[in-house]
Amino acid sequence: MMTTVTKRISSVAQIHNAALQACERIAPAWPLDQSIAVNPWWKMRDQSMDKIAAKLQVLGGVNLLMPKSYYLSHWQTTIKSEHLSKAADEMGVNASEQALLALLETAETGRHWLNICDLLDAEPIHGHKMPWRDEIVQQISQFTALYFQYPEQMQHGDDADNGLYQAWLEVIRQDRGIEVLMSEAGLSHRFAALPDRADQLFAQVHDVLFAHSEKDVVFVDYCYALLMDVHGWASWLAYGAWQDAFASKTNSLLLQLLAIRMAWDWAVWQQVQNGTCSTTINRAFELQIKQLGALEHNWHAQQKLLWVWQRALEYSYQQPLQSQLLSAVPHSQTQLQLQAIFCIDVRSEPMRRALEAQSDEIQTIGFAGFFGLPIEYSVAGSKYSRPQLPGLLKPSIRAEQKGSANSRQAVANQIKGQVAGKLADDAASAMFGLVEAKGLFRAVNLVKKTFFPAKASHSIA
Repeated sequence: MMTTVTKRISSVAQIHNAALQACERIAPAWPLDQSIAVNPWWKMRDQSMDKIAAKLQVLGGVNLLMPKSYYLSHWQTTIKSEHLSKAADEMGVNASEQALLALLETAETGRHWLNICDLLDAEPIHGHKMPWRDEIVQQISQFTALYFQYPEQMQHGDDADNGLYQAWLEVIRQDRGIEVLMSEAGLSHRFAALPDRADQLFAQVHDVLFAHSEKDVVFVDYCYALLMDVHGWASWLAYGAWQDAFASKTNSLLLQLLAIRMAWDWAVWQQVQNGTCSTTINRAFELQIKQLGALEHNWHAQQKLLWVWQRALEYSYQQPLQSQLLSAVPHSQTQLQLQAIFCIDVRSEPMRRALEAQSDEIQTIGFAGFFGLPIEYSVAGSKYSRPQLPGLLKPSIRAEQKGSANSRQAVANQIKGQVAGKLADDAASAMFGLVEAKGLFRAVNLVKKTFFPAKASHSIA
């Protein structure tokens, strides 16, 4: 008995780690007020770009290369023979110019991985009012938004590793409208039978759908394909995990999002087992599990020559730029009339360019506008704060504006009034009557702001 329990725990742990590997492929996405350009495939930077491109093409239909027609349209205008030859030599591709041109005239062929919902959507007899994929993504997105927008109502329980997943279970088990919308009697019973813990769900799906899989990487890829369906929310949760890592906190929300997406696939698979298309769905899913490696190899082979065109396109830009830089005349050392220092920011570039265009005696310099203090700033009476440091870092010092009790209360009342007004405007009842009633006031207010502008309100408050 003890031996059986030990093996089961070990199996669940291994499956958990496989799901975690899929989550590790998701790069974080920063909020708009701290926006940072992040490569969405950054977490897979340990692998070559061509291999990742083939995997993304198979698992999510993501194309890292331009369409063939794009490269063809640049042939002999931007991309010249010397660029193509240099790219082929550098990449070790033994192909003639004629063969490379012939590639652009052929259509791409190759299959992609399909999740359970995609396989069912491809069946002509499913007859649903909307595709399963659309319903699944919409339901998960709406729930996740509510979960983080109204934490007091949605977030409860002490199980941090299952809180998001269990809150979703509570919602989905009470929503009978999905069963009606999708014309699937008994679907609610599938949700009711789902495991209450994410790890239990992973183990259940793995033991049934991947029982004959010889490679654990197939299950990891399946988990990643599920996350790509909700990649926006997955990236947002990865950002939360990134921030918590600064405080040495564990964050399993992304893993729980994967459990939610997998639970949908599992419920749909169970729902169709007694239907006429169950045999077709099961065979198709088992076949692509066996052929996943071959699918990646096929796409990698197809894209090999196309990467030559991409490299040639890069050469067509790099070589003229290199010549221009090498032939540039050194800047005059004459006395400057104006030297202006700007923060290193893309928003300052147009101002710097405009200034320097006025005279050769004007020079602008870029400077990193961060002085090493990890501070966030808050206005008196406001619960909101603004980080005053690069987005990749997390503030450890809070600077708060102080004021009298009356001034703090005035700011708080102002914020509450603004929020209340916004909620009233957004309410369904406000669409007609309230808008018309406030129309005259809005017009007077608009004229007042146009001809008698008041002092700008605080950027945080």
